Amino acid sequence: MTFLRARATNRKNIPASGETEDIAARWAIRMEDGELDAREERALASWLAAAPRHRGALIRARAIWSTLDRSRALHAPVHPSPAEEPATMRWHGRRDILGVAASAACAMLLAPSTSHGTVRFLRTGAEISAPFPLESGSVCLDCNSEALVAGRGVGAGMRMVFGRAWVQGDNGACVLSAGDVRLSFRTASLILSRTRDMTEALILAGTVNATMRGRGQAIALGPGSLLRQKGDSTPIVDLLSADDRARQTAWTRGMVEFQTETLGEAAALFNRYNGRKLFVHGDALAARSLVGVFALHDPAAFARMAKQVLHADYVETPGRIDLY
Repeated sequence: MTFLRARATNRKNIPASGETEDIAARWAIRMEDGELDAREERALASWLAAAPRHRGALIRARAIWSTLDRSRALHAPVHPSPAEEPATMRWHGRRDILGVAASAACAMLLAPSTSHGTVRFLRTGAEISAPFPLESGSVCLDCNSEALVAGRGVGAGMRMVFGRAWVQGDNGACVLSAGDVRLSFRTASLILSRTRDMTEALILAGTVNATMRGRGQAIALGPGSLLRQKGDSTPIVDLLSADDRARQTAWTRGMVEFQTETLGEAAALFNRYNGRKLFVHGDALAARSLVGVFALHDPAAFARMAKQVLHADYVETPGRIDLY
């Protein structure tokens, strides 16, 4: 996983205490969940009035949690007002990881890191990440996934921008979001995924409360529950069998299970996870299926099985495997 962490280079702009950014992130998450009650409004007003930098911290935090919830925000920078614009940022990691436009957007929106709390943009390439610690649990990103994670001091918080993640919460308040879906729990395990117009949440263990933006009623989800919301439509909840859950989570174990997928579809999936690409030649072969469980990072083993079961030929070279 590549961790992109922005921090202020002008030390005068770094808060004396990490509490400022931590509290701002907590308020931003709470405000995303719905309107504040009278007591919360008074507490927020008091905190904002306590120091001028508090308002700037809240603006940055709300930009993170509110603007980057959709992948299109990565290519449509939101410019803060001059009075609130954060200090110059310095990237740690490869500059080309997001592309020039996306890097510029995130440079303006990421809150400065502090010694007590951070907000980080996480992105994976053709690999599954190692577990990244939350306040009380961890998150593991699938390949080609993007998420915004609030670190220590603000409770476990994450916004899924694109792709999917395996989140485990361990007896601590956790708030997740993707699209219009908000999930809250204390102890649970789930898979959260987000594409351009679809949000899915598969509960593996524990109980999770789901709410949708603009809809007041919460939905309690238990193990095996799969919530799907397409666009702004009413969410649908299904109950998956243990076998279906195992298949949906195979990637977290470095495996993939094919049932009805064609060789062409299987090759496309392997190519997401591997630098060594798999190519299937001929429409007839690409339309055939190979049922089984395979290691995600071993396309050669898949090619050998295709030869054994489907009598396909294959040629291996350092950068690719060709199936005929």
